[in-house]
Amino acid sequence: MVLCSSPFFALNEEYCYHHCLGYFLPSAHAQYTRAEPSSEGPTFSDSNIKAEVVFEGLNNPTSMAFLGPNDILILEKNEGTVNRIVDGKMLEEPLLHISVGQQVEWGMLGIAISKNNPGHTYVFLYYTEANSASSNSDSGNNNNEEDGEISSEQQDDILGNRLYRYELVDNKLTNPTLLLDLPATSPFNDSEHENNHDGGKVLINPNDGNVYVSVGDIGGRESRAQNVRDGDPLDGSSGILRVGQNGELVSDNPLEIGGEGEMQDDAG
Repeated sequence: MVLCSSPFFALNEEYCYHHCLGYFLPSAHAQYTRAEPSSEGPTFSDSNIKAEVVFEGLNNPTSMAFLGPNDILILEKNEGTVNRIVDGKMLEEPLLHISVGQQVEWGMLGIAISKNNPGHTYVFLYYTEANSASSNSDSGNNNNEEDGEISSEQQDDILGNRLYRYELVDNKLTNPTLLLDLPATSPFNDSEHENNHDGGKVLINPNDGNVYVSVGDIGGRESRAQNVRDGDPLDGSSGILRVGQNGELVSDNPLEIGGEGEMQDDAG
């Protein structure tokens, strides 16, 4: 199975088991239930671990990465923002604010930071890019994850799930470089399939310096990535993808990455 054969699995085994392995199952469509929050906060079986509130007031935070001790970059799914929290206080202006799709599991999804290049701090973001905020309107309740139906206009406004590299300069994310351009909508035009299972976890492997991103089956795809013998060609969904920090091809990848992040089927 390609999904958990990469070094990413060793980096985040628990994530793979809980969020990735389901994509190999024929009926991997979402069944959503909302967990009731505990008024007493999280509990731990290990007495050496404790939880404390660092910041309150975020809207649907999805992922975070540390620039340093008490220095956090955090994403808000539907806002399309990257915010910085230093010593428990959030900067007044976000480091980045872009248009993203909001429906179901679209949005601002994953982040990783690299300081391995002298003089540069790179921030890698995985998100569902949209042409404009129109992809988020006329939906009634954008936060209702049980409602995966969107209009054709909204779907046409979605550009894709994309992995970008930004540079952090003076509390702004600048110089975007597109590394991977991946599908974001279901190939099926019916009410049983949602634009879900987008994935989004991004990590930098400390051993090889490459960028790893987990991607789901994007609306129930049935391709060779799901071990469907006569399935559609590989398109970058349903796997853990690896790319160099400048977007370069990694020599021993099982997939080849063509220009502008287009995924090409390996002849093997």
